[in-house]
Amino acid sequence: MGKFKNFLFIVFISLHIQATLPSHFSDIILYAYLHHPDISIAEKKIHIAQLQKKEILSEWLPKLRLSYKTGYTHHDQYIPRQNSRQTLSTPRKSTLSPRDVTLSAEQILFSGNKKTYEQQKLDKNILAQKKQHALIQQNIIYQAITAYINLYKAEKTLYFRQKSQKGFYKHFQETRLKHTLGQATITDCLQSEARYSNAQANTILADRLLKEARFSFEEIIGFYPECALQKPLFSLSPLSKEHYIEQVQKNNLSIQISNLVIKNARLNISSMKADHLPQLSLQGALTHSENATFKNDRLKNASIFATISLPLYSGGQTQARIHKAHAEYRKAILEADLIKRQEKAQAQQLWEKSYYLKEEQKSRLLQVKSARKAVEGVFQEKKIGQKNLLDLLDAEDFLSQAEIALIETKGNALLTQFYLLYYQAGLTIDYIKNIKN
Repeated sequence: MGKFKNFLFIVFISLHIQATLPSHFSDIILYAYLHHPDISIAEKKIHIAQLQKKEILSEWLPKLRLSYKTGYTHHDQYIPRQNSRQTLSTPRKSTLSPRDVTLSAEQILFSGNKKTYEQQKLDKNILAQKKQHALIQQNIIYQAITAYINLYKAEKTLYFRQKSQKGFYKHFQETRLKHTLGQATITDCLQSEARYSNAQANTILADRLLKEARFSFEEIIGFYPECALQKPLFSLSPLSKEHYIEQVQKNNLSIQISNLVIKNARLNISSMKADHLPQLSLQGALTHSENATFKNDRLKNASIFATISLPLYSGGQTQARIHKAHAEYRKAILEADLIKRQEKAQAQQLWEKSYYLKEEQKSRLLQVKSARKAVEGVFQEKKIGQKNLLDLLDAEDFLSQAEIALIETKGNALLTQFYLLYYQAGLTIDYIKNIKN
């Protein structure tokens, strides 16, 4: 009885866990996004950049210090005797030293606008981290979509392969029976067996691809799908090629990040040049001193002064830093130009690929419709004796091949459409939430 209760409990927990997992397309993609560790890492990087800004900018804020000084002073006096080389020592004693309390302040007034340049660099760095976060978000969404569509294609492909295998197996059994009765030759049996073996090999391959797709789905999404996936429905508003390329050059995250790197490199040059300029700072101090031995012996002192620091010679270190900053700036420009050309070329190829996949999809749909009519025609001809079972199986196998090709084309077209969104920074969580299953 106890084992039966434990079994029921395990079944209940399994069903509850399965019920809580998402089953619709958009919900599955959101699940993958929310549970992916790279999102948390990117958010931590943004937080670290913000804290780094506070840390560096605090160097230009006023510095206040409070110091307290006290202690003991040891006295041991030696008095020389007259007409003698010996000395007479007085008793040793320790007294409290004067207590000093000092409040000091320092404020940098001018440092060659270095503070302004550093603040702008830090702002650009935070913005770059946010852009990187958005890019990682798009990568995760696209990976999840790819895993979903690949698994859906693999499930449908296996279904058609198994259907074709069952038909050829039936034909192979009937041909063997006819050969036993003397109604078919050994050649007919061998041809039928070859067709069945080919269908069986295709089924084995489709089953292996399905398992690989499921493993990939579990790795990216975060759970193993126990049921067949629903067909994802999605349509992208058509854009002209020129308009799409313009949107990519304007909104592409990789291009935006490379532009921020250029701006940061330019600010770094100005920040390095500021090291050649003088620095002006203001210091002040207030000291209260009290003699512990003589209580009436007190002293108060207040001071304020300005300091100008002139960099005269640093062994060429500052100049070397400026040259390095210029080199990094030129490197950033070249890399940004390369990224722009690559992203533009990739966007053009994607748009062309999307266009031709749509045209191919139309042809595949027509092929499937024609193949279905052909199967119906062969089936009717078989009834009146004009076609045999093998002819019908060949027609059904051609239909299965056409169905598989149509699913593959639809899946590729769908992935290409999502990739088009990816390149113009439109593949966001908000967009996925608005997709209707």
